[in-house]
Amino acid sequence: MRRVIGGLIALALAFATMVNAASADSDTCYATGDVNGNTIAFEISDWEFLENFVSGYGPPPDPLYEGDLNADGYIDQSDCYMMDSVIQGLITPDLPIPTPCDTDTIRGACAHYADQLCFLLGCDIRAPANCTGWGDFYVGDGTNCDSLCWSDLDFNDDGIVPSWADYGYLALFVNFQGPPPNPLHGGDINVDGYIDVGDLVLFDSLLTEFSWFPCFGSIYHPWPTSCHPDTIRGGCWAGDSCVVRSPANCANCGGMYLGDGVSCACDCAGLGDLNLDGTIDPLDAAILANFIYKSQDAREPILLCSVENGDWDCSGTVDPIDMAYCVLYVYLSWGDPPCDPCIE
Repeated sequence: MRRVIGGLIALALAFATMVNAASADSDTCYATGDVNGNTIAFEISDWEFLENFVSGYGPPPDPLYEGDLNADGYIDQSDCYMMDSVIQGLITPDLPIPTPCDTDTIRGACAHYADQLCFLLGCDIRAPANCTGWGDFYVGDGTNCDSLCWSDLDFNDDGIVPSWADYGYLALFVNFQGPPPNPLHGGDINVDGYIDVGDLVLFDSLLTEFSWFPCFGSIYHPWPTSCHPDTIRGGCWAGDSCVVRSPANCANCGGMYLGDGVSCACDCAGLGDLNLDGTIDPLDAAILANFIYKSQDAREPILLCSVENGDWDCSGTVDPIDMAYCVLYVYLSWGDPPCDPCIE
């Protein structure tokens, strides 16, 4: 009986080993170096085929895993480098090359910097996971080095790049209070195709994080940008704050777009008029009650200057005291309109 049980256990273990091996094999494919499918491996036309695909100008290898020559799970410029090295006789891989069957093709421009992030060494196409070295900056999925423009980040043209003065210059433009950067594309430093608050957020983080570097304060110089950014933008309410965003970026963050060219700066023209319809009436009282008494997550979107315009007593906060003033004024015609915070 013990022999039978022992035999069954051994058979079960052997079966499990076979299953695991089969499973492992099912996740492994074998690249031959014949990327273009003409049955000749590692020739110049294979390198050209792979380079065109990686750069976004040509079809993918078929099967796709043929392009992952370095077996890292991605198809990017590093595979082109390996193809070139094999063609030149610098390396001789064991063929076929075991490589993951499930190959990731997400990739984008990767800028490489050196010497304390001051000087651009070059740009190539990498998977995000392969653009994480010291001095590497991943521009974004689908971006191409050939279609990028570059900025010295000297928005105010004072010869100091970059500085908080440049941040202030860009902030004035974004908020409709100053001229655009010159050249215009220099302002789209997050390379999303728009110039808005997103660029200010990134610029702030760069100045804060890299301000101690030498090279006259330069960071990632020059900086990649899109070449033809869209400057259409307006106030975007998200939660209880307003920032200037492009319509697309406002929608992406779940905000309420107030309109092209609408600033987030309150001009005190609509005191008490929370829906900005020109009158102070029960609709404004309802909006104020919604803002005061509901939790932040349950509040409905409110229009430009609503918070400031709802501060009837100019205390700096919108609270039940303001609600009392509003009710007295709207329903009992008693009391004065809200104070003017621009004067107070």
